[in-house]
Amino acid sequence: MPIRTNVEATRIIGSTWRYRGTKHPRVAGDKVVIKAVHRHDPVDGDVVTLRDDALIQALRKGDKVEVAQLVEGEGGRERESVVVEDASPEDLEPLPAEPDGKPMLGRRW
Repeated sequence: MPIRTNVEATRIIGSTWRYRGTKHPRVAGDKVVIKAVHRHDPVDGDVVTLRDDALIQALRKGDKVEVAQLVEGEGGRERESVVVEDASPEDLEPLPAEPDGKPMLGRRW
């Protein structure tokens, strides 16, 4: 079944979550940003790397999600770490809405 790309995609790439997994203790409980999604191709079984929200559509059980930790940068501003980790959708928790009323970016798979 072809993936429709003419519909507005849920923002996944660049969305912010909290890492609740145990595989990477260095980032446990920290905010992370999704950089890519690695998914098995149902036709040939190969793993494909997805960086387009329209192709990803939603996080699925079995995906490996490439995340970067948000760290304090210059002037106290958050920036993405250059080190990336792999997580399962189950390891990621949506963040609550920001105090300024912006909607949360993370979505439960």
